[in-house]
Amino acid sequence: MAARLAAGLCGLAALAGAAVPLQAGTVSGRITLLEKGGRPAPDCSEVVVWLEGARGRVKPTRVSVVMKGKEFRPHLVAVGVGSTVEFPNDDPIFHNAFSVSGDNRFDLELYKRPKTGAFTFQHPGVVRVYCNIHPQMSAVVVVRDNPWFSRANSDGSFALDAVPAGR
Repeated sequence: MAARLAAGLCGLAALAGAAVPLQAGTVSGRITLLEKGGRPAPDCSEVVVWLEGARGRVKPTRVSVVMKGKEFRPHLVAVGVGSTVEFPNDDPIFHNAFSVSGDNRFDLELYKRPKTGAFTFQHPGVVRVYCNIHPQMSAVVVVRDNPWFSRANSDGSFALDAVPAGR
């Protein structure tokens, strides 16, 4: 149930004919994800919200997507460019993590517990990750080139803090 929502911000302020300096703020809201039949989805935590077009320095992080029970857990992560995602295998069987998603292509080969593979994402985009021997296994890594992104909460609420003023 991965979905994409792009958020934008633009601001202009004036007071008595004089320009007022714009300051950073918070963009917050609530998304509604509709299922078949137009019913609202009960859980929106598989949604990533991000700001496009703004420039800002990303602080690379290190996160884990564990392979356990023939699943990637969690199914969805969002990281900044330059971040590393580790793929520890917590199963006693072989797994592989790979992607053919544009500039973020990778293949960590086969390995089993207690090994961990990792990949550092250098390009923004939506990366679909699979295991080449278990077709039911999939994950999504959303890679952003600015710091204004967040997974929505299960109720659809989100907040992007310290968003720069727009024009």
